[in-house]
Amino acid sequence: MRGLQNVRWLSALAALGLTPVVAQTWKPQVDVGYVYNNNVSNSIREEQTDGAVTARVEFSQVRVLTRDWQATMTFGADTAAWLEYSGLNLSHLDAAVGLRRKFGLGPYATKLDVRLQGLHQIADVSEWSGNGYHAEISLQKRFTPLLSASLTGDLRRFDAERYVYSGTVGAVTSAVVYDITADWRLRGSLRYAEGTQLSWCRESFPEFSGKGPQWRDGIFGGDWFPYQDEGHLRGINVSFGRAIGASSAVSLGYDASESRAGGHVYRNQIFSLNYIHAF
Repeated sequence: MRGLQNVRWLSALAALGLTPVVAQTWKPQVDVGYVYNNNVSNSIREEQTDGAVTARVEFSQVRVLTRDWQATMTFGADTAAWLEYSGLNLSHLDAAVGLRRKFGLGPYATKLDVRLQGLHQIADVSEWSGNGYHAEISLQKRFTPLLSASLTGDLRRFDAERYVYSGTVGAVTSAVVYDITADWRLRGSLRYAEGTQLSWCRESFPEFSGKGPQWRDGIFGGDWFPYQDEGHLRGINVSFGRAIGASSAVSLGYDASESRAGGHVYRNQIFSLNYIHAF
């Protein structure tokens, strides 16, 4: 009923020649999950595996500006608690603004989204704490009642207290979403990224023998140390989602990627399980 009232108000204002600005209330959403990564160290050898419990809460608001334009505001916080390597624990506070342009009417109208997010990262390893931003532009299109697709370009920049954790990554992602039934959803995506690759190595590895001591963050113990290089990444993601009622869903995901940097190859496989609830 509230959505119908908003439509009526927009129609009335448009008829009067005014510019409508309709705001929804702030809507909270929570996401709790578990993630397993077979190579949390991003190492070229002696890969370290671990799993983490994750949680995120965010509040968002949509403002309808005109028939074709709408704006969004989002505030969020998230954290990850790794079971074995607590030094990987990261938490974030973030805020984002977005703008959507719709081309045409109805559910098949093409949509263009632009989003800018600023974040503050808090890490168990204090030198990994810092600030960053994420800029994103996405083109979305629904082709049938069951099938939709998107093409997204994004740029991420993070500046940490220690240079080795800082970096910039640009990526392009193409995704397809297929609604198998009213409750089940299948999503697949391909991505390509270029930029900074954060990895961990050991001074005893041949690549670093004789190069002198490195700064050790203690995450993996022994003579492990973090380092960075420039390279590119190719990845694929597949996820299944199941709606639970009108406001909740569960999602099971698989992500595989291969990174090449400094003449080395890094491979990751990530499994995730999430429960999402919108209030």
